Amino acid sequence: MIEHCFSQSAARTAKELIVISADPGLWRRSQAPLIEYVEKIKAPKPVVLYYKKLIPLMYRWGIFNSLAPLKWLMATIAGFFRPISRSPFTRRDLQEVAIKSAALAAENFVLALTAQGFQTCMMEGFDEWRVKRLLKMSWSERVVMVVGCGEAAPDGTWGPRFRLPLESVVKEV
Repeated sequence: MIEHCFSQSAARTAKELIVISADPGLWRRSQAPLIEYVEKIKAPKPVVLYYKKLIPLMYRWGIFNSLAPLKWLMATIAGFFRPISRSPFTRRDLQEVAIKSAALAAENFVLALTAQGFQTCMMEGFDEWRVKRLLKMSWSERVVMVVGCGEAAPDGTWGPRFRLPLESVVKEV
């Protein structure tokens, strides 16, 4: 696995390497329990409709993304009259949603480990195909990142951390 992460020092010196992945097709697995949950807690009607109607409509892409043009047209027309969800339309859009969710989960994982006194390094530098083959992942899964974690190693990093100036990445409104 270290070689698949380009033998980065963070991969070589980590006690554990955790692979964070996303699978855009797994929403179907979660849909029924989510609907059952929102109905059980008597969630507001818009919440129930969101999970029962909007998610299935927006998260299906059809063969060769065949539903995308129709979904785009419906959203564009409805968007003239009220705020509307304008994505995801295609399989690629749904991949993006899944990747964002996995990245947020990874961030929480890293923060939890840090709070316990461990060091982490989120790595995006890796050969995704080789990692997927090594872990016997399905073709639809995406490797979002590899997280090196454990106690700090003296040779775990090649230099001090670099941070962009806050004003270059934050826009105040």
